[in-house]
Amino acid sequence: MSGLRAASEHLAELHLRYRGALYRAAVEAAAWRLQTRAAPVLIAALNEFAGVESVQTELRNRGFGPDPHPEALSASREIGRLISTVRQSIGVRGDLERARQFLDELASNLEATLPDPGEPIVELIEPRMEKPMVDGSQFLNRSTPEEQVSEPVPPDWPNPAIDPDGAWRRMHPDPVWGSAMSKEAAPAGANSPLAPELVPMASTELPAWLDSGGVGFRPPLLGR
Repeated sequence: MSGLRAASEHLAELHLRYRGALYRAAVEAAAWRLQTRAAPVLIAALNEFAGVESVQTELRNRGFGPDPHPEALSASREIGRLISTVRQSIGVRGDLERARQFLDELASNLEATLPDPGEPIVELIEPRMEKPMVDGSQFLNRSTPEEQVSEPVPPDWPNPAIDPDGAWRRMHPDPVWGSAMSKEAAPAGANSPLAPELVPMASTELPAWLDSGGVGFRPPLLGR
């Protein structure tokens, strides 16, 4: 039993060494592919972006300074939005089947290299972009004072400070007097014909202990 157990442990150790060598070979193949193929292509792609970003930077610089150009600053923001859209909306998905075939070949040949990726599998993604701010200049009144014509006030419009009832009637030319709401909405000024009659309150005689002629508040004494 001891000999069988030792053989099993030795076999397990060989499997561990084999898997370690296999995965180290995969890392080396990936590093070689990145350095010789992917890095040059990435540099070329970043160089294309750098050319566009340089135009964006120059336009932004022209938007400030002693002689600022607001139009240049707006163009710089638009180019920046386009760059962000391109970066966020395009993705390339890898081919897992090619990766499995490479690892199977690497298991029998540790000198195998990563195959060419083939035709790219492009994925278009909806970018998460914030909506541009509304141009507030469209709400500015750019007309000259001569072009501004205000609506004249009709001469027959009653002055609310002088004739509140007439102003109310002008604003409500055809009120429905039969409804309770119209009565509540009607003006209740002293000079208004719609105002209710003022009824004087009945005079009441104050108790002696609440008479204002006394000094201070004098509550009634209990027991008297």
